[in-house]
Amino acid sequence: MDFIVFYWDGAFTQHCFSKVLHFGIVGASFSSVFSLFVMVFLQFLVVKNQMISAFRVSASEIKNLIKKVIPATWSRIVRRCNIYNRNRSLISRLGVTILAVYAFGIQMLNIAKTPVYMYENAVTVFVSKSYGAKNLSKSRKIIYISLSSSILFYCILSILIFINRVTIANWFSLSKGQDLSGMLLLMLSCSFFFVFYEILKASLQAISQEKFVLKWTFIINLILFLVMILFANMGQYNFEMLYLLYALSMIILTIMMGIKFKSRMVLENK
Repeated sequence: MDFIVFYWDGAFTQHCFSKVLHFGIVGASFSSVFSLFVMVFLQFLVVKNQMISAFRVSASEIKNLIKKVIPATWSRIVRRCNIYNRNRSLISRLGVTILAVYAFGIQMLNIAKTPVYMYENAVTVFVSKSYGAKNLSKSRKIIYISLSSSILFYCILSILIFINRVTIANWFSLSKGQDLSGMLLLMLSCSFFFVFYEILKASLQAISQEKFVLKWTFIINLILFLVMILFANMGQYNFEMLYLLYALSMIILTIMMGIKFKSRMVLENK
């Protein structure tokens, strides 16, 4: 079901309305709204039973759940708004062609990242259970399996996407004259560090360290945003620099979260 929900993330409907039915920008806009409705409906089908049972939960449990969810939600909002909107606004200054290739690359990255999101959800659930049961060895094993599996699937999907980039690009109505190789390879390579960040972030959230994740995600992204604005005002930025800075932020956050998780495990063993 996760894959079905993802599949309706605009790609299929944009192709139908823009290329098949020739509706252009109006069709692309309508397809984005339509795909959101489809995703909400499919997600509702998955969680409808849980939503009904949620009304029977006690007020204290709801309060504890809200305390845990709010930092995790804000962490995701900070990352998505700061990274995607910031990159899109800056890349749009580099020209329509680069922006089009970037938009295509984002779609391909979403496909490559799909298994990562699935394992992230699994880590949040199963590590939380094992950590609550004081089974730290099981928690480490879950994280190791999730991380190694995420890396494997991300690499396989990235290689397949890169090999078939021209065919896929034609399906998305990109011009055959546009060179995708360099930009797409850079995006796939830099986003490799996202795999480590996402799994470690979920691991910390599972052991009640969501505030640490929110705090440092905000700080690192704020610093990165200010650096990008500085270079943008100086006119000394390009696509490669933006994505290398993104990779740097993922590396820094991964190291920080890895150290934090390790320190928590050492503390629990005492």
